[in-house]
Amino acid sequence: MRGKWPVCALIEGHPRWKGTEYEAKPCPPSTTTTTTTTTSHWYCVARKNKGVVEGPFLSAEGARNVLNQQGGNSGNQQMVCEMSSAGASADPHTVGGLNQGGGTGAGFNKWWGNWPDIHHMNDMCNKHAPCKNNEATWFCVARKNRGAVEGPFATAEEARNVLNQQGGNSGNQQMVCEMASTGALADPHTVGGLNQGGGTGAGFNKWWGNWPDIRHMNDMCNSHAYCRNNEVTTTTTTTTSHWYCVARKNRGSVEGPFQTAEQAKNVLNQQAGNSGNQQMVCEMGASGANSDPHTVGGLNQGGGTGAGFNKWWGNWPDIHQMTAMCNNNGPCRNNKPEVKPSTWWCVARKNRGQVQGPYKNFNDAKTVLNQQGGNSGNQQMICEMTNAGAKSDPHQVNGQNQGGGRGAGFNKWWGGWGEINHMNNMCNGNSNCRNYNTR
Repeated sequence: MRGKWPVCALIEGHPRWKGTEYEAKPCPPSTTTTTTTTTSHWYCVARKNKGVVEGPFLSAEGARNVLNQQGGNSGNQQMVCEMSSAGASADPHTVGGLNQGGGTGAGFNKWWGNWPDIHHMNDMCNKHAPCKNNEATWFCVARKNRGAVEGPFATAEEARNVLNQQGGNSGNQQMVCEMASTGALADPHTVGGLNQGGGTGAGFNKWWGNWPDIRHMNDMCNSHAYCRNNEVTTTTTTTTSHWYCVARKNRGSVEGPFQTAEQAKNVLNQQAGNSGNQQMVCEMGASGANSDPHTVGGLNQGGGTGAGFNKWWGNWPDIHQMTAMCNNNGPCRNNKPEVKPSTWWCVARKNRGQVQGPYKNFNDAKTVLNQQGGNSGNQQMICEMTNAGAKSDPHQVNGQNQGGGRGAGFNKWWGGWGEINHMNNMCNGNSNCRNYNTR
């Protein structure tokens, strides 16, 4: 523009800039790659006192939901980090355009005392490889005394199922490793956002005596080629023309697909089979479910508990019904696992003993809640769910004021924390809701 001078010369040595301070100051070339890289943002949750980083998450809302699973206080300093290719944003008061600095009043259970606390948590995010590099993690199971590593598994839940096939004790030290491109994450107390450190009380048959045991098992995972590189074994690769699902007739649910019959069996065996809970593993192929489930993946499912299967069917019509369930379930039929969101929602109705969902879309859950009026005879609410279970305080769900009741657009009803805790337990106790099983 006339009368305007640039901060750099577009063409070094051009006569226009000769004899000026811009003569030898060329502008760097503009590239679409740079723009694309720097506009990508993702989010993580850092908990200072626990030394834990969770994520990455695609949205600030998803990270906030995970943050809010715990209360923030001086003993649990925590915040959401906004990440980019340059690392964590220096100032976390605003993340993804949301006012984290406003604290609970703005829907964030964040807590920091001062800037050194903020700097510390930003450093945690920058030093956590999956968070820093915005990469997915995978999981393996290490058994120290047996010198065995199993996996890789796509989710922490799958790895936990394999871990729990055996009891953990001093003679069978074992744990789930969370893996990234840099190797096993150093601290396995939290894997995939789940509390492995809580042991059997948190659903993990893990056992380690001390940090040397942990480091030994991490080294096992790092030294195991398939685990380290997130590669399936030859056996698994050759059997991909068949996959497996678990049908539970009385519950109307289908889980899977799973790569192997063993994985499906582990999920089947999470529940006992009986006349009130008829269930089986379906072996699937391009033409649908195999008509005879007595043998699946070469294993004798028909042998029942004596052969390691908690299957139960009364007769061939029961088998046909569960086969049809597998064929009519999209993810199972097409061998395409549904992508599990970081947060989902369910509707619990206490007096009816009913849980509906899960719902990936929050507005769907709200619509279902509002189909019925809430009152002392129909106590009901929306549960906000993550891998860690139901959020303890449902007054805020998806950043909206459920606690405001009808005035805020929610036909929720609870009398006190006793009812809230009861309905949260209902959501946690419902396998479809708890595990995001959509059928």
